[in-house]
Amino acid sequence: MADNTNTAADGSVNKKIQKMIDNEVALATMDLDFEHACGDEPIDDEDDSIDEALGSICPLLDANFLQRKVSTLVRGGSVSIDGLKGMYALGERFYQSYQLKEAEIVFGAYSTLAQDDHRGAGGLAAIALERGEFEKALTYLNMVKVFPTCNLDETLLDMAFCYHKLDDPRRALAVYIMANRQQLSSDFYKDRYEYLKDELDKALPGVLVMSAL
Repeated sequence: MADNTNTAADGSVNKKIQKMIDNEVALATMDLDFEHACGDEPIDDEDDSIDEALGSICPLLDANFLQRKVSTLVRGGSVSIDGLKGMYALGERFYQSYQLKEAEIVFGAYSTLAQDDHRGAGGLAAIALERGEFEKALTYLNMVKVFPTCNLDETLLDMAFCYHKLDDPRRALAVYIMANRQQLSSDFYKDRYEYLKDELDKALPGVLVMSAL
């Protein structure tokens, strides 16, 4: 008896997800279209079914193929606003699914094509942090911090974290004390603030207290 499991699953895929699948077919045939990478409608980050679908689709993309196609786009230099949005969204999806090589390719292209947006360099910094490449992360974070659109306090904390991991507590402290805890938007960064406070106090006993005076 034929196994109808896959057929039933295919029949339950909603229209938005099917468009994503169709676009992956276009990618496979060398027609890379970031503008429609996520369908015609904005992605709802709370939609688990879409996350599940993309979780199975993104691994199908070959990193070498993606590199060639993205390089072609960068050399051409002409991508629409919607195309850039689709490119960034794809980079985020790769990052969230821990496909760091692919995310690095996409964010690298995005940072070249959208030079007035800090999120490209920010994405590259996040990847370097995930890999424990702290000097590389600092290079990108120093780029991010000059953008007025970035969250400077969170960027400074990331930089302090890098210096801490590089066993340079004095530089870590110099950057840490510039961060304003009240401007931190997430529990992640509030926890990082407290973590660094404890670690720097251990590395430089009393110095942190003196710096706050």
